[in-house]
Amino acid sequence: MEHDLDTGTVVDDLSHEEMAKVFNQCECCISYDLYTAYSRYAAFCGCKSIVVPQKGLSIEQWRPDEALRLGVAYGADDLKRAEDTVEEMREMMETDLKTALERVDGFAKRCLEYFAEG
Repeated sequence: MEHDLDTGTVVDDLSHEEMAKVFNQCECCISYDLYTAYSRYAAFCGCKSIVVPQKGLSIEQWRPDEALRLGVAYGADDLKRAEDTVEEMREMMETDLKTALERVDGFAKRCLEYFAEG
């Protein structure tokens, strides 16, 4: 897969807000970084998110955990699977966020209780 790097938007130095705006306006996000979180952010925002495959590295070697492949294509030939799983990826990310917030809340309560006793 090749595309014109001169016409694309590089998001590396953007704030999360600016990045979300780009991802909400673009049809496609092409990443040469196999493991960047930007690919999932792009898919979450509605972009077709494609990671350019590394020669000799299969999709299973790239992301052995299938859950980490949700919503992100490993090459243009994998785009249908990515599009079919993007909603599952969104649900998983929202569940993960909820779990993280519950854990932080629990930790904060334990800290307040501990220091209130002293």
